[in-house]
Amino acid sequence: MNGKVVVRNGGTLTIQEGTIIKAEDGQGTDATALVIAKGGTLIANGTAESPIVFTDKADQLSYSNTDRISPNRVATDTGKWGGIIILGQATVGEDGGEDDIEGIATGYDWTKYGGSLGADSSGTLNYISIRHSGTALGNGDEIQRVLNP
Repeated sequence: MNGKVVVRNGGTLTIQEGTIIKAEDGQGTDATALVIAKGGTLIANGTAESPIVFTDKADQLSYSNTDRISPNRVATDTGKWGGIIILGQATVGEDGGEDDIEGIATGYDWTKYGGSLGADSSGTLNYISIRHSGTALGNGDEIQRVLNP
């Protein structure tokens, strides 16, 4: 995965159990991230025996590592890529309005979140592991593994 991979309004990304997704290195606004835009859906249902793993490209984890333990990374190896950003349509604040996600340039059709759908669902995440992610985007703005404003 490289750059901002965006699941747009009406789109669905389904990730099969046992999948290992490796992200290109990047920091700040150039960090690789999976973005689920308003109206997009992520279906990522791993299992206890076969979790879905998001990690960085330098992680030597492979399908042959049946225990899903990296041979070359440890938990404190963070900040290698961005993470997952989920921008739903649920009510935010008292007015139920929209806002732009922090730290990402405006002007794209996928940077807003919020709305008036109290029962909004942007999908399901079960048995996933997000490793070696997190990055500062600017003054007080960051991506922290899974960001769901």
